[in-house]
Amino acid sequence: MNSIIKYLILLTLILLVYSCKDENLMIEKTPYTGNELRIDGYYYNSPEYNKTHVLFFYRNGVMIDFISYFSTTDLTIVDEGIAEMYEQWKDNKLVWSVFLIDCKSIQYSGWSTSVGGGRPSGKCVGTIISDTTFCITKSVNSDGREFKKNDTYHFRQFAPKPDSTNKFIK
Repeated sequence: MNSIIKYLILLTLILLVYSCKDENLMIEKTPYTGNELRIDGYYYNSPEYNKTHVLFFYRNGVMIDFISYFSTTDLTIVDEGIAEMYEQWKDNKLVWSVFLIDCKSIQYSGWSTSVGGGRPSGKCVGTIISDTTFCITKSVNSDGREFKKNDTYHFRQFAPKPDSTNKFIK
């Protein structure tokens, strides 16, 4: 009986370790060599629910995706807070993503929060309207569930951009 209990404990530990593994991203990191979108700044959506969504794209195919808690139409306030936000978020796996652009199509994949176990991945898909505007039309969970969206992002020139080097995406 004692060996059965030890076996069950060992099996439980193995399952716990396995279930804590983060999922792979839904697209592969691919260098961006195109000009469909400008990358000399960031993209933002209109402030909603006291936050502004900020996205930085890099030539190496990496993307930073974080929320600014500056609910304002004055983007200079967001600009001034980017360095502080980056320092706060840079070691958080949830802000790092990869993206892929193919003609007028954009998609990016990152990790989501988890309720026990590993972090699930997800993907957003959309359409490029111009080199300064795109619209995300749906998000897809790693289990295949799709959710319609209508999130429009606009470009804002900004320098210096935060560094895209991170420990999560190689």
